[in-house]
Amino acid sequence: MPEQTFLMVVEGTAESGYCGFFPTLPGCATAGDTLDEIVIRASEGLSLHLDGLRADGEPLPEPRPVTAADLADAEEFAGVVAVTYRP
Repeated sequence: MPEQTFLMVVEGTAESGYCGFFPTLPGCATAGDTLDEIVIRASEGLSLHLDGLRADGEPLPEPRPVTAADLADAEEFAGVVAVTYRP
């Protein structure tokens, strides 16, 4: 299986910390005190989530662009990060 890149919406501030969610992967989210920390945790969380789906025999969702509706769900929008899954 080739690698896939999923987009994570990041919300928060340096004062409050950050959290991120993957619009195409309900239930897959991460948090961290800094943007660097959330990017590291996002990669780990994405791998755990998708490996779990594969182990359960579930189909993996296809990556897609982030939409305006996805951004509307974010409180204190901080950005979008591309996270690559390497099975």
